[in-house]
Amino acid sequence: MCVPLFLAILISSVAAQSGHPEFDPPFEEIVLQEGSLQNIECVAKGELPLVYKWYNQSDAEVTSDANRDPFTRPSENGFSLIFAEVKRSHAGLYSCSATNKYGTASKPYDITVNTTSGKVRISLCLLTSGAGQII
Repeated sequence: MCVPLFLAILISSVAAQSGHPEFDPPFEEIVLQEGSLQNIECVAKGELPLVYKWYNQSDAEVTSDANRDPFTRPSENGFSLIFAEVKRSHAGLYSCSATNKYGTASKPYDITVNTTSGKVRISLCLLTSGAGQII
């Protein structure tokens, strides 16, 4: 039956036209090399201005303080999470949120760290709604 597919396309189209922040893709898996400098850019679509925030594995906001690792910086198209020197302890689930006058959207980043002794990965279970939104 074509109705559910049509409704899904219509809902996606209305959400995109409303200016509400959204991420494509809605989730990313990233592998970082231990000891390296790494930059992960978060870019959302939606009506400007978009205000971005990064959150670490403990759901604490990552700040722009360059004396901390990781830290954040605005980028040309969004907001970057910067690891001055990737460590095993950086493995885990991070998230980036984008907010504008229409609301907030978040995108999780599952970060794995490659080490000399193998990969360090923190496995987490993500729950999703029927619409594919992470809850």
